[in-house]
Amino acid sequence: MEFFNKSLNLSEKEREESEERVRKEGLKKSENQSFVFPEDFETGLVFFNSKSGCEMVFEVNSAFPLPDNPYFRPELSEKHIHRLLMDESISSELVMFCIDNCREKLPFFNAGPGQQYLGDIDFLLRFRKRGNYHTVLSITLIGQKE
Repeated sequence: MEFFNKSLNLSEKEREESEERVRKEGLKKSENQSFVFPEDFETGLVFFNSKSGCEMVFEVNSAFPLPDNPYFRPELSEKHIHRLLMDESISSELVMFCIDNCREKLPFFNAGPGQQYLGDIDFLLRFRKRGNYHTVLSITLIGQKE
């Protein structure tokens, strides 16, 4: 957010006026943007998507066998990978981050259907994420000045 704000080249006065408007108006979101969090999830992650900003995704941590992921559970790995691949609300960028950085450590991608998916990953993502394949920048601001 800081990088984006600096790129606007606003004066100090314009920046303060903008922040005041945000505090007064509260939540802003586009009409096609959902803002519903599951009530019962065990894990979640925040992914910085260079095309859309921060992306919050739940129940996919076991698709990322990374050293700093204490929530990786091998027994849930395949289920979480399927969620990444099939859930239209999850960006293609997060899927590709998983494939580019984790596929060597994920048995799912080393044999069987997972290995075959890699050969047609672009088609699969375009088909399963047709409404979200091309990530669009969106910003949601939360909070209201009282």
